[in-house]
Amino acid sequence: MAYPSVRTKSHIYPQEEIDAMCSFYKDKRCVIQNRPENSVWAHIMDAAITPSNLRLSQMLTRKLRQDRHPRHAAEVRENIVPLNVDHHMLMDGRPTRATLFLHEDLLARTLDYEQDLCDWRLSELSAGRSDPGRLEYEEVFGGIPITQHRYHTGEGFPFPRNMGSDVTPSYVCYSAKDCPGIDDPNSQKTFPIIDTLLSIPFSLLHTLPRLSGIVPISTYQQQLLMMGLAVINLWWWDLPSKLIDESKEIRNQNLNANKQDDTRKAPPYPIHHGSRNATTFETKKPTLPYGDPCTPFSGHNLNQDQHIVESDSGLGGMLSLYQGKDGLLISGNDELGEMEDVLYTNKVFVGAPVSVTLTSDAWDIQTPERIEGFDDIDSIDEDVEEKPAVCRSSSDILSWYEQVVGSGVEPLPLTSAPYERGVVGGSSTNDILMIKGLIDPRVYIHFFDLSRFSF
Repeated sequence: MAYPSVRTKSHIYPQEEIDAMCSFYKDKRCVIQNRPENSVWAHIMDAAITPSNLRLSQMLTRKLRQDRHPRHAAEVRENIVPLNVDHHMLMDGRPTRATLFLHEDLLARTLDYEQDLCDWRLSELSAGRSDPGRLEYEEVFGGIPITQHRYHTGEGFPFPRNMGSDVTPSYVCYSAKDCPGIDDPNSQKTFPIIDTLLSIPFSLLHTLPRLSGIVPISTYQQQLLMMGLAVINLWWWDLPSKLIDESKEIRNQNLNANKQDDTRKAPPYPIHHGSRNATTFETKKPTLPYGDPCTPFSGHNLNQDQHIVESDSGLGGMLSLYQGKDGLLISGNDELGEMEDVLYTNKVFVGAPVSVTLTSDAWDIQTPERIEGFDDIDSIDEDVEEKPAVCRSSSDILSWYEQVVGSGVEPLPLTSAPYERGVVGGSSTNDILMIKGLIDPRVYIHFFDLSRFSF
């Protein structure tokens, strides 16, 4: 059925979407201030004025959106929320200074579902059955169209929110420390949870780069970022051809033995199913081993590769993320296996490059920092034989490198990608491309830069 459209200065909205949004948001009432004055229909995907067909096509292929209005795919309730113009500028300005972001428990359940979905797909292959692929959008994200969000901001003016009604308004003033406020000991009031019609995929894909541009950033927000990156990785994950071929061999063996069972196991319950109510941010959050980024950490060296996230529950297995000078590095323990371009444990898939980090140990160089009790060069007894610095030959280094690689996961080959260096305001160029839908999410994650969170 074709629906009439409503034309504005810059957009054409399907009447069905306008009616649904006006009804839910009470005639374009800003979700931040709970007031209709100076509100606009703000697009979470920043390419709504000139829609990015690439991103919209990717989302449709990955079953991350519906296709109700093919000619106006970005002008849908899942991508639009009413905002006061001031808050819209904070979200879409350069640098980004505020953003809506999925409620932490909803993000945790989304991650939990995506991990279960991967396990299910792998189990089907191991039984000699074909890959069922991702389930339809309605099966995964349907059921409850309302998604809860929190409002994050690193700076900005104090602003009022109407906690009453239009007839009897009651205003409460909130500042940056209150947004969201649940992780700030200086906050005396937590900003209310916000109900929206935004879909999980539209929201997470395009608010994650906004959240990454907010400074200063808390431990809680870093954990949200890492969980969000894991979800997007799982959205773009494909079964390797090697596993598919192995599954075909298993099937042929079962058929020859007359043991093939083509009855699929039940797929995982959707995100909003009651069985996932016990899954919360507290049960899924990754651990940041260096502590609160707002607290100085003695011994932290910005010139060294440091653990950013090491998860033994929330992201499955033992997944370690490192921040090196060339970007985000990912490694794991001996339980990690190799699936072409994807590292996996029992509960997580990470499509990112693996790097072997070279340290001074590789060169066998003795530095003052590595000598216990060293204070001053003159304090060393004269009768102590100094060990001269030894530089290994290139063949020695190559031999050492091959031993390291042979005992673990081999580095993945580099592939060309539309990586853009540079920073615009407080946002990286890749952040802007991601928000606008002009960069592949896998490339964005590949080059996700955590150096801005260093301290």
